[in-house]
Amino acid sequence: MIRMRKEHLVKDVLGPFGAVGGAWAAVAAVEYFHLPLANLWIFVLAVYAGVYLLAAVVTVWAAIHAWRTLDGPMWSAAVLAVAIAAAAAIQLVDWLPVYVHGNYRLNRAAFAAVAALSADGSLTSDDYYGAPLPWNLKYLAYAGNAATIGAVDDSGRTALFLAVWVGIPDDAIGYVYLGDSPPAQGYDCFGYICQVDRSLGDGWYWVQ
Repeated sequence: MIRMRKEHLVKDVLGPFGAVGGAWAAVAAVEYFHLPLANLWIFVLAVYAGVYLLAAVVTVWAAIHAWRTLDGPMWSAAVLAVAIAAAAAIQLVDWLPVYVHGNYRLNRAAFAAVAALSADGSLTSDDYYGAPLPWNLKYLAYAGNAATIGAVDDSGRTALFLAVWVGIPDDAIGYVYLGDSPPAQGYDCFGYICQVDRSLGDGWYWVQ
């Protein structure tokens, strides 16, 4: 009987906290992928509204559930405190560098594969947005393409460009591969000048 009560108590405690944690983890995931999601344009507002609304609804449900099943406001207040702390932490994080570095580190082998394809001439194309990547590498870039962009100086240098976000009608930001070459002062990123913002290693840089 005592064991059953303990199991029931654990279930009642873990349920609300697990639901709140999962809901706000979904919000963090949307914030992490905010650049790729921005390609949805106006529709990204629905994604943001939906995930934040879901987190709010789950938080209210969890607080009410904790109050009813655990007979008191203490656990309900704890649930709300966890939700508020999670929401505050999400808002305080600068998600751009987290995404830029995190995405590169998680997909380092895939980026290396793209660099190898570029080196052997497999990514040449006259298309404005570049050559299509192999199906297993398409997720690295907008529309699954790798473009060749030129430096804005008179050097004639070019760089391999994997756009993460593309504006309408122009502009883009993303990853460039320069190999052993030093960065130029700027590059023509689909009609707008973008500059190297940070080095990621292995000849890859982030431009915006």
